Amino acid sequence: MSKPKVAPLPHSWLVADWPPHVTPNRPNAGKQLVRTHRTELIACGALVRIGRNLTIIGEGYAQFLARKAKLVEGYEIAPNRTVTEDRAA
Repeated sequence: MSKPKVAPLPHSWLVADWPPHVTPNRPNAGKQLVRTHRTELIACGALVRIGRNLTIIGEGYAQFLARKAKLVEGYEIAPNRTVTEDRAA
């Protein structure tokens, strides 16, 4: 199975001007993501300050998303279950 095609991440962008094609897709949601995961973003090299602006670096943000994706693989939600699994539970 081939991976779905997605738009490449920009090299960098301001948190206040979050691109619409990059998760979480809106500036306000991007600000909340930065507030919530500031230390992890800095550790991945995704969050830097340039002058007075907080800037996201695309390569570091991709690493951050890859780390978070590992947590999602085993997360069980109802739409992913089959009918037989629901009846067994």
